[in-house]
Amino acid sequence: MNAKPKKILVRTPNWLGDLVMSLGFLHKLREIFPDACVEAIAKAEISDLLELVPGISSIHRFSKSEYRGVQGIYRFSSRFKEVDIYFSLPDSFSSALMGFFTKAKRRVGFRANFRRALLTDALQKPKHQHRSEEYVALLQPFVAEPLGAISVRLTPPPDTLLATEPLHPKIVLNLNSESPSKIVPLQKGIEIAETLLARVPDAMLVLTGSPKERAYTEAFLSLLSAPSRVINLAGKTSVKALAGVLAATQLVISTDSGTAHLANAVGVPTLVLYGAGDERNTAPYHRENTFGFRVPGLDCAPCISTTCKFGIPKCLAEMQTAEIVQKAVEILSKSMTGRQKE
Repeated sequence: MNAKPKKILVRTPNWLGDLVMSLGFLHKLREIFPDACVEAIAKAEISDLLELVPGISSIHRFSKSEYRGVQGIYRFSSRFKEVDIYFSLPDSFSSALMGFFTKAKRRVGFRANFRRALLTDALQKPKHQHRSEEYVALLQPFVAEPLGAISVRLTPPPDTLLATEPLHPKIVLNLNSESPSKIVPLQKGIEIAETLLARVPDAMLVLTGSPKERAYTEAFLSLLSAPSRVINLAGKTSVKALAGVLAATQLVISTDSGTAHLANAVGVPTLVLYGAGDERNTAPYHRENTFGFRVPGLDCAPCISTTCKFGIPKCLAEMQTAEIVQKAVEILSKSMTGRQKE
């Protein structure tokens, strides 16, 4: 493509963690094509996060329940006119089909899942790279030089939900997940929380999660000895508001989930409890404020299964609470010391 593209359409990932990891791509896209109109297609439930990304002129919210099957994808895609470049960040066949139906002049994505015929640029996915870097690799055909360093950062909106508790250290606990193999067993979660509350007597715990995770957080609260020291925000925030909540806290303890990635993107120290998944590919991108925990010596780890063959994930149930809490105390101590100097 010799002429500068006027309109670029990006199909963003469907999971919150992947959407956060795509921020490096979106920032770099603006650097390469500063004058193009960039529009994004996003899963409706997490699309508001893109409102925090500079340079996106329009966000098109897609719901599979509203646009069912091939006919639904065609009906959704036919609204787009005169698209110069379509980027398919997900590897799914349906995301490539969506680009094909837009009639974009150039359709870029990784060759997987029988997508080659639907893409004009079917690229080989690079090996042994972080997922954020994989997404950015889709831009390589458009530049002559290496793409260089990337930033997976967000500036969140001001928080209002935690403003009533300004004097207490706030620790986010995000121990649930939509993937059963990433859920911290309830008793282990209670053990971590009780130990934290004992070691940091003035701390408040903030529970986060999607509406589907309310049952877990309600059971959690019913077992906790000091529920008055907990703020339960599970199912009560949009993704955009959650970014603001995380930025207003001093520490996030989370499973390997969208919340961990979002905390990392807004610059909050984050302790990540790794269950299923491979952190070499999908850990929060900026390592300087991220600390990971994984049970050593398990033959099954890391795995990428959504369910655990043991029922309760051993990789989470057998984590050393003392190590997690000690690291949390160290981070909070540095945070409070920094505040006092200010």
